[in-house]
Amino acid sequence: MNVGVLAIFSLRWWIFLRVMGGRIPFSRAVGYHLIGFGVSYFTVGPQVGGEPLQVLLASRHPSVTSPAAVSSVFLDKVFELLTNFTFLMIGSLLILVSGAAGNWPGGGWWAAAAGLLTLPLLHLWALSREKFPITGLITRYTLPTWLLRAAKLIVQSEEKISALLRTKPVVVLAAAAISAAGWLAMFAEYALMLSFLGQSMNLVQLMTAFLASQLAFLTPLPGGLGALEAGQVLAFSSFGAAAAVGLSASLVMRVRDLIFGLLGLALAGTELQKIGKRKAPPEGTDSTIDSVEHTVIVLEE
Repeated sequence: MNVGVLAIFSLRWWIFLRVMGGRIPFSRAVGYHLIGFGVSYFTVGPQVGGEPLQVLLASRHPSVTSPAAVSSVFLDKVFELLTNFTFLMIGSLLILVSGAAGNWPGGGWWAAAAGLLTLPLLHLWALSREKFPITGLITRYTLPTWLLRAAKLIVQSEEKISALLRTKPVVVLAAAAISAAGWLAMFAEYALMLSFLGQSMNLVQLMTAFLASQLAFLTPLPGGLGALEAGQVLAFSSFGAAAAVGLSASLVMRVRDLIFGLLGLALAGTELQKIGKRKAPPEGTDSTIDSVEHTVIVLEE
């Protein structure tokens, strides 16, 4: 089931890339998505950090332009954030309505979630109206020469995203449906894990524990280190379950994510090694050049 969840979220990015003209095999998209996850998992921050490497690897393919790679990864990340906060807010509402809130976060969480949900939505709305917020900021200032290439790439990326939002709304709806399917698959996977651990729970309790696990990954800690374990223990204790079950659940998730994260890093090392070999001059090139230079000098003499 873990592989299925990875494939679902990889499909979302693959569709964005394909619509923008990038043609890479789906298996490659899954591999690059796994690489992005591996780097992000071990990076300080709320599950970000692997996107630049994902862009680099995708743009190595002849059919994938740099703006297409950047735009597709950006859109994929935006939809990931939107889906996360949408489902977290819906789940939180269900928990509050059921009266089983307990130690569930209060007003501060709602304000933060609403703010984080609003920012990407406003950006997408502006782009769909042919307004380019980041491009506008860039053009206001005189940038140093070394930043001009990056600025041009950002401008082109915003234009690509704007065109997609305006001309292909079906793709946006498909991405939203895929995102929802991915979250439901993660929820089903979590419920299956708890059944294997022998823990029976009602829907509200299951939702509470699951959302606590997802909130942990939004903390600025690599892989939600410590936050995941503490959150699971607190969630299970809040409705009278054994804290040991919460700790066991967090350890199962930790092992799963470590396996996928390490696989992603190993795959990243392999891909970067391939890039390094392509850039390296063929063996014996230097000696051949030296030989030619020596011959030219002798002839001149």
